Amino acid sequence: MLKIGEFSKLTNISVRMLHHYVEIGLLKPNGYRFYSVSQVPDLQKIVMLRDLHFQIPEIQSALHDWSKETLIKKMKCKILEKETLIEKENKLIKQIEQTIHSIETEQLDLHYNVIL
Repeated sequence: MLKIGEFSKLTNISVRMLHHYVEIGLLKPNGYRFYSVSQVPDLQKIVMLRDLHFQIPEIQSALHDWSKETLIKKMKCKILEKETLIEKENKLIKQIEQTIHSIETEQLDLHYNVIL
């Protein structure tokens, strides 16, 4: 059994982050803040999913069913989510570029009709 500080050094994850993972239910110590080497793979899974921008409920779900098929499905959903976000951001970029063009050609006319 390792104390939290020892586990932190072993995994290169800060004590503060380990406390956070315990608080949100992603990692469960054995006893009062004691960990075992067998928990390192679980922590690596958590960190990998976090780095891939998975949200806490998504990480919990993945940890609950860590099968090849389920994990691939979740990864493909994350790709689709990110592609959709990129598409929205690209549309916004185009709007900004159009606005810049309007400003440069002095075609931007900001008039507001106020009705009382």
